[in-house]
Amino acid sequence: LAAGLGGGVAAAGSGVYAENEINVQLEGSIEGDAGSGRLAGIAADTVTVTADDRSSIHALAEAVSVSGAAGVVGASVSLGISLARNTIGGSVQAFIDGADGLPARAGELASFNDFGITAREAGGVVVRASEDASIGARSAATSVAAGFGKFAGAVSGGGADAFNVIVTDTRAYIEDSTVQSAGVVDLDASNAAAIDATILSSAVSVAAGGAAVGASVGVAVARNAIGFDAKGTADPVEVRAWVRDTRLDADGPLTIDATARQAITAEVRAGAYAITGGLVALSAAGAGASTDNRIKTQVAAFVEGDTPASSQGVTGATHGVEAQRIAIRADDSSTIVSHTGAASVATTLGLFSGAVAIGIAQARNEITSTVDAYASGVDLLKATAGGIAIEAVNGATITATATAVSAAVSVGLVGVAVTGAGSDSVNIVRGAVRAYVDDSDLVSAGGVDVKATDAATLSANLNTTAASVAGGIGAGALAIGTATARNFIGWGTDASSSAATHTTDGTPASVTTGQTVRLASGPDAGAVYKYIGSTPLVRPNGVAADGQWLKWVNFTDTRKWEQVNLAALPSQVHAYVKDASIDAEGAIEVKATETTKVSADMTSTAVGVAVGKYAVAAS
Repeated sequence: LAAGLGGGVAAAGSGVYAENEINVQLEGSIEGDAGSGRLAGIAADTVTVTADDRSSIHALAEAVSVSGAAGVVGASVSLGISLARNTIGGSVQAFIDGADGLPARAGELASFNDFGITAREAGGVVVRASEDASIGARSAATSVAAGFGKFAGAVSGGGADAFNVIVTDTRAYIEDSTVQSAGVVDLDASNAAAIDATILSSAVSVAAGGAAVGASVGVAVARNAIGFDAKGTADPVEVRAWVRDTRLDADGPLTIDATARQAITAEVRAGAYAITGGLVALSAAGAGASTDNRIKTQVAAFVEGDTPASSQGVTGATHGVEAQRIAIRADDSSTIVSHTGAASVATTLGLFSGAVAIGIAQARNEITSTVDAYASGVDLLKATAGGIAIEAVNGATITATATAVSAAVSVGLVGVAVTGAGSDSVNIVRGAVRAYVDDSDLVSAGGVDVKATDAATLSANLNTTAASVAGGIGAGALAIGTATARNFIGWGTDASSSAATHTTDGTPASVTTGQTVRLASGPDAGAVYKYIGSTPLVRPNGVAADGQWLKWVNFTDTRKWEQVNLAALPSQVHAYVKDASIDAEGAIEVKATETTKVSADMTSTAVGVAVGKYAVAAS
């Protein structure tokens, strides 16, 4: 705070940075089943192998800055910045490997009637790996500046940013083993990694005096990624459950489940408010909110082979995977819910007054997943009292809301108010869903179902409101509002085709018809647009030669631009039986189903009101 008879100048700044990282390698296992000179095999009433990770980060970063000045000259500057970086990585595994029932000592006679793992009761054999890592992050910045005097000025800036990353793999498996169970054999790999991010930024400026100027800028940015590293490089989260090269005999059911439940919830809000009053009063407010949320997964449940490598060539060795009934299921129901909002308000009251307010909200949300359920290379997959079901399901869901509001009010002898608001959302779901039987022999006491289902859903809701009000003998008001939404299932930007004449990081003097521009940042980063307008675009007046003016171009204006690297990337939904034999007492059903949905609800409102003897308004 500063005050003086002649002048007061005050400056305040507050900043906070939080960084948290967890890396976990978690394993529960049975490896081998015999030491030198010992009998082979592990026998018990039940056998349970589990690995469970519940790592979590809860981060709170808040910055508050307040500055005030008064005097003949009262000048105040305030800046608040909050940054948060949170990462969880690693893997979770539960497995049985190399428990083949064979003696370890060379030269001993092998009896393949002995199993490596034997469970005598109905609880059977359970192998379960679960990942429930979570990040809860809140980053907030608040800045207030006030200036009072004959000549008064107040400038306030608030910025909040958070980057949250989870890359964890989950595996549950039985491999190169022989297993006998009087009950169930259950393999379960589940990953429910979650990010919950709240990013808030607000800036307020107040100036009053003979001549008063106030400016406020608020920026909020969130980047949340599951299946991408801190550099943005894809590193898909693996969720896999399998039985491979294993002889298995179960009196109860065999269930193999791989389940992905990744979730990102993002709340990103930015506000800027500028209030000035004086003989001459000018105010400007700008608010920008941006979120980028991405999930990439590989989900698989399968049976592959049915003979341990160690038993090949052993006299009397048998093979096969037999159970009362058999269910193999891979399911991805990852979700992204994002709410992005920006609000700016500029008000002035003076003999000569002007107010400018701009609000921009941007969001990009993307889920890419590969979901596979299958039996491959199995000489005998047999259900002795029920059926065989192999199912792959993708239920990815994106729900995106982007709201931008701006208002400018200017009242005086001469009053001018200008406001602009824009909201933009890009939402993408892509990948593959496959259920199949390949190079295998199936025997079922019931039916055989092979089903692949894609039920991805996109929902986008965009709202933009811009209002300007000017009053005076001479009054002018201008309001502009835009809302754009691009939702793609089976389409996307082809990153391999990114050559362009210019980038938005560049500083060209002009862009002519036929030239291309690649977006270097923002929700649609990597997209390449060709200029199809008839009149060359030139660097705006007042922009320095090294100014990156292309960042402010509206590439969604289809009258001037068309994207040239938007490519069809069809979502695969395949269910099939190939090079296989099936003997079923019930029905055989092979079914691929697509029920994807896209819904978009957009509103854009712009109102300009001018009241005066000489008044002009446009919207």
